[in-house]
Amino acid sequence: MSLLEPAQDKSSTIPATAKQLRLLNPNVTVPNDATTYWCQSFKMPVFDRKQHIIKFGAFVQKENRDHVHHIVAYACYEKLNDSFNNLGYTCYTPEMPKELMCRHSIAIWAIGGEDFYFPDNVGFPIGSPGDPTYIIIETHFDNPQKRSDIKDNSGLVFTYIDTLRPMEAGVLEIGQSVSPVHVIPPKTKQFVTISVCLGNCTSQAVPVQGISAFAYMLHTHRLGQKIRIRQFRNEKEIGNLGRDDKYDFNYQLTKTFPNEKKIERGDTLVLECFYDSTDRNTVTFGGLSTKEEMCLAWLYYYPKSEFSYCASEIHPKNLIRAFKNVDPKTVYTGAPEDNKTSWYDVISNAKWDDESVKAMQGIQTLADLVGTCETRTRVEYPGHNMEHKFPLFVQPMAASSDPCIKETSWVRPAALPTFVSEQSTTAKPKSAGVSLVPFRFVGVCVWAVLMLSST
Repeated sequence: MSLLEPAQDKSSTIPATAKQLRLLNPNVTVPNDATTYWCQSFKMPVFDRKQHIIKFGAFVQKENRDHVHHIVAYACYEKLNDSFNNLGYTCYTPEMPKELMCRHSIAIWAIGGEDFYFPDNVGFPIGSPGDPTYIIIETHFDNPQKRSDIKDNSGLVFTYIDTLRPMEAGVLEIGQSVSPVHVIPPKTKQFVTISVCLGNCTSQAVPVQGISAFAYMLHTHRLGQKIRIRQFRNEKEIGNLGRDDKYDFNYQLTKTFPNEKKIERGDTLVLECFYDSTDRNTVTFGGLSTKEEMCLAWLYYYPKSEFSYCASEIHPKNLIRAFKNVDPKTVYTGAPEDNKTSWYDVISNAKWDDESVKAMQGIQTLADLVGTCETRTRVEYPGHNMEHKFPLFVQPMAASSDPCIKETSWVRPAALPTFVSEQSTTAKPKSAGVSLVPFRFVGVCVWAVLMLSST
């Protein structure tokens, strides 16, 4: 765990007039699958005036503590009729109503987490035009024994007041797109994935006056060892927006900064996740199951804005460069199709050695990135889902002057690995497909269904 931020103890700051909004699963029968993402919709109550959420926390049913991995609240902003209220369904499947594919995560709790208190000058707004109309509570259930007798009424509890605070909060999610293009080789003591919130995105999405981050949450699954958010301005590193050098999967907290962190237009935010896969005999892909991996972070900031999501991924045409015996002309690098050898097949069946692991690590530090940049209502900024050059001013982190901090980092190669065909010709390989559309915790994706069915 990180020892840099003090634990919160602010229960005495909650006014006696505060009220609670309890958004709990209505005694849901947990499906008998190893991994389930369950979504439950709640229409927001009608208030006579705007309110401010000042605290949130999880209610986890005692007997289900081994089964509830995380709970996320997503805000919907469209006007929907009452037929969408109190719907329960498996997230990211065809049964998920498209009207409820809401993208703005406003509260995140994960295993080991505690109640989160907003700073005294900040609240999250509800109850007025432009505020959430529906909340979707997503619960990640782990059910490795595939039991069919689990009932659950866990969820999130929000504390709100009608005395408005000076500032209103927004939430920004950054990181690696949750999909199989997130690749971690097996039997590797340290492998680092690097996702970038590009300056091309922040220069458009961050308000002119900038935003002030006051809290953060970091998230990987079981292979994660260390996570850090690095901040760059004018191509120079200016500090970090949260780090945990002793990350513990079973102790995931939303933490406040001792001092707020300013994010300005054009800043580049880099999320580095360090993994240890020495206990894995096969490659680990990104995905929803805890057997798969993630590399995500959330930044709570003010003043609120439309900016909600900024992520990146590496196109499969570059991932397969890690293997010498691959002919790019014979590999399909778009979404998988029957009767075609896909990049996913190549990586799944690869025989990893020191050279291919080193090559894949180098690809993480040099290959072009497919960037994602969106508002809280899924409006895409220019440059969204397009390839961008990796920002080469992002260099391995220098060693710390603090003798108590043992720095580890990564090494950038001089160039990307080349295919055999490229060594005999200057022509660049042509991709047989288009880039996979990155998806996040929300959004229907064929990969989500594919990866969950394999667990």
